[in-house]
Amino acid sequence: MARRDSNIIEIKLERIGKKRFDSELNGELKSLPGHPVSISSQWPIPNELSTPDYQISPSFGKMYVGESFTCCLRISNISQGVTLERVIIACQLKYTNVKNIPMLFQTEIQKLQADQTKRFAFSLQVDRPDTYYLSFAITFNLKDLPEPINVGKLFKFEAKNPLEMSNTIFKAENGFIVQCRVSNTTIYPMHLNSVELLSNKQLFTVIPLHEQPKADMFNCGEIRSYLYHLVESVQLSSFVDLGVLSITWHNTTGDFGHLESQPLTYTFKMDKILKLAIDNKPKNFELEMPVQVNLIISNISSTFMLDNARIELQDSLMKNVDLYSMSSTALGKILPLESKSVTMALFPKVPGIQILEGIKIYSGTNTCEFEPCQIYVKP
Repeated sequence: MARRDSNIIEIKLERIGKKRFDSELNGELKSLPGHPVSISSQWPIPNELSTPDYQISPSFGKMYVGESFTCCLRISNISQGVTLERVIIACQLKYTNVKNIPMLFQTEIQKLQADQTKRFAFSLQVDRPDTYYLSFAITFNLKDLPEPINVGKLFKFEAKNPLEMSNTIFKAENGFIVQCRVSNTTIYPMHLNSVELLSNKQLFTVIPLHEQPKADMFNCGEIRSYLYHLVESVQLSSFVDLGVLSITWHNTTGDFGHLESQPLTYTFKMDKILKLAIDNKPKNFELEMPVQVNLIISNISSTFMLDNARIELQDSLMKNVDLYSMSSTALGKILPLESKSVTMALFPKVPGIQILEGIKIYSGTNTCEFEPCQIYVKP
């Protein structure tokens, strides 16, 4: 027998406000692979609404991304003199575009007497903004019924980012200057425990240029700025991953959390940092006379390195001169002021001054602009 509601059992989800963020109530969270959620194990708590460690509120409140949010599930037998046996509670999480709905936990109460209430707590954390639903399916037995009774309850909550982060990146002579602005978008004041720019230590040395954050209150709507100098340790490619801004925090309701920014990246402008030339180019070429040439690809930049560079030839764009590769077109890394060569067969089709067309040069997935190469074809 299935019911959406019941006059036998009552299900409520309450909020546990911890008196301190390092409370023992903060259970260890375990992530669910493939889902943006982590959850702790469940533990029973007494029915007192306020203790030295926590306070239970009937209001579910707000939840924020990266927050260790502690809930209390309240199960009450509201029947008149009926004992519920083998009460099984299963909890699932639903969210946008979920394909396989994850089971968060399942727990069991052997007996629930009339007018008796059981509470147990668990901590939940989500990793991205979305609208979430905690779906509870509860099954219990009655002594005089051969089949169990099923009831369900759905709790909706919206998770938003507690902090808004924006970043501005400037190219410096020996690296980058990164300015990070952080604003408190919650309805609570909070403390920022740590603010760090986490970067690849093999690529950069990170030097904070701001004063070290003080352990004072970070109020609602307040904005703080952090400045970092990333000093290059090696030559960089055209696309640079600078790292992420990592923040840990706790608020006045006893909850704590961890949040990271989107990856900070910088892409160098690829505007004509390459030049094409023919090694020992003759004064002129004979019409319809194939000739072997060495095509030189030079990085004319003094700072930019091209990574995973390669040449592609597009026959449909070769109107006046045909080119055919006679060696590998994979160039690998091209360091600043370095040159690489590719052996080509060149076949002039039209007399006059001609530009070598149909050549595409890539660095990774980025297309590189280059100074073209001209030849003269005798009539």
